[in-house]
Amino acid sequence: MTKSPAPTEQEIRDLFDAVQHLRERFKISQAIEFNFKSIGKDNNTLANCSMDGAVIIIKFDIFKYKGDRKWDHLAHEFIHAVQFSKGKLKDTAVETEDGPMIEWNKELWPLDTAWEEAPWEQEANAIAPSLSEYLKKRYSNKSIEKNPKQAGIIVTGK
Repeated sequence: MTKSPAPTEQEIRDLFDAVQHLRERFKISQAIEFNFKSIGKDNNTLANCSMDGAVIIIKFDIFKYKGDRKWDHLAHEFIHAVQFSKGKLKDTAVETEDGPMIEWNKELWPLDTAWEEAPWEQEANAIAPSLSEYLKKRYSNKSIEKNPKQAGIIVTGK
């Protein structure tokens, strides 16, 4: 297996700028940790979103997503960030008599709900395509230089 080339500095800046822009657009007050390191080594998970206390964590394997595909996956995971920030999706499993459950819109769903049946995934899949198109138009082939040190986003894993 060939190792993917390291992302360019511009690719990292564009992704960072996109997350900052979306954070402001969707009025997310929580800090967002944007983790670029490779996370897909063991289980093919190339992007995910979770919440740790008051911090929303978007993990994004920038070594595997190249070109416009990155915007599709970033948009999907950002919808999950919005779900967490608005309290629609809770990241902590609740132990019940029926097993571990996850809270979505004040209803409990089995933690092992099939991916395509999970309402949080259905919502992300419905909204992400238009958000992805917006990101592609705004950020693809961008050549401006910016400093990725803006409030509210922590970048790790570079």
